[in-house]
Amino acid sequence: MRRLLTLSVVVGPLLWAGAAVAEDLVPLVPKIDPPAAGERLTHFHDALAQGLKTGGAPVVPAATVRARLKLGLENAGCDEGPCLQTNAGLVGSSRLATAKVSSVGKNYTIEVRLFRGQVQTAKAVGRCDVCTNAEAIQTLERLATDLGSKAEEPPAPLPVVPRPTPRPAAPPPVVRPQPPAKAIVDQPPGPVVTKPRVPLWPAIVAAGVGVVGIAVGAPLIAIDGNGTNCRGDARPDKRNCADLYSTAAGGWTLTILGATGLVASAVLFPLHYLPRRHQTSRETPARSATVDRFSFGPLPGGGVVVGASGRF
Repeated sequence: MRRLLTLSVVVGPLLWAGAAVAEDLVPLVPKIDPPAAGERLTHFHDALAQGLKTGGAPVVPAATVRARLKLGLENAGCDEGPCLQTNAGLVGSSRLATAKVSSVGKNYTIEVRLFRGQVQTAKAVGRCDVCTNAEAIQTLERLATDLGSKAEEPPAPLPVVPRPTPRPAAPPPVVRPQPPAKAIVDQPPGPVVTKPRVPLWPAIVAAGVGVVGIAVGAPLIAIDGNGTNCRGDARPDKRNCADLYSTAAGGWTLTILGATGLVASAVLFPLHYLPRRHQTSRETPARSATVDRFSFGPLPGGGVVVGASGRF
């Protein structure tokens, strides 16, 4: 009997050491809020372990974990915080799974988490409203199953030895073709149309003055010497007339002024509507039409002579 006891004591730690070396996932005892113990706590713990195993994760049996922890008040019911380090030391593994079951009446909030040491690697949260204790246990097992697939760690990749990359040969120099030289051909410059030199309003004013001057001056010349305030019909010698018209000076002045305005407008209108054209060649200077001065005066036999001088 003593030999068997010694064998069991020796084999137990060896099996546990093998599990620790394999780094199986260790489901810790869930934390129940409000606190619970006994059979209810065991059911939630078994559901956590079974769900992780169903999801495909290598899991240490829940009974083995409870035996290792001995369900002491200082290590039972751990979900996060400083208790993780204490439980990891007791179970001899850094891969831990925790659960927290909070209930208000028949409404349950369940959290399942996976840890690597103190670092959280996965988390799942679920609710079960108006549920029985058995339905809450099923919800915990379903959440653990969802995280079981994430608990399986991929194998470590094999070290890749970088191969020396052959140095590519230097590319041959690129010879870019030179663009052909452009032939310079002297072309005669075309005519350039410029803006009108003379504005329009002086021509309109000159035309208006010309029309008004002739319209008023011609009648005044015509009635010069005629009698007024005559007794009866005016005689040829105008002796029966009290007064005679003397409008020749004013008539001729207005008529000459009107004729000058018409001549000026006749020159200004073409200068406005006909734009100047010139060439930009250095050999041919630009030419333009300009009017230097106007001259007018009466003729000995009657009439008016008007003259204009300029460059065209």
